[in-house]
Amino acid sequence: MMKNIRNAIWKSCIHDLKIYASLLDVNCYFFRDNTGYEIDLIMEFNDGTWSAFEIKLASERNIEKAIKDLKNIKNKVVFEKIDKCRGLFVITSGNKSYEKDGVKIISLYYLFFK
Repeated sequence: MMKNIRNAIWKSCIHDLKIYASLLDVNCYFFRDNTGYEIDLIMEFNDGTWSAFEIKLASERNIEKAIKDLKNIKNKVVFEKIDKCRGLFVITSGNKSYEKDGVKIISLYYLFFK
């Protein structure tokens, strides 16, 4: 049952981000390479800049893995686009927002209940 709830939260976050992005005429992608490395959402803006997002439930281990994955995305990006990164983000169900190692952790709790 919890897995179904987690999947619903994940799909809802991705869906909502894609709707907001479409209002800004932003292209959205899911990224997975041949080794299985993946990022939940890449947003590419009209000016060539981009942002990467991971959606994680609020365990510290999940957030740490997301930070590591997001920092590694720059190794996978075409060289010309590395410097065009607007930001790396983890959206979490935790109750605090903060920045760690250049990655912004955004709490859904903070967005909706503070």
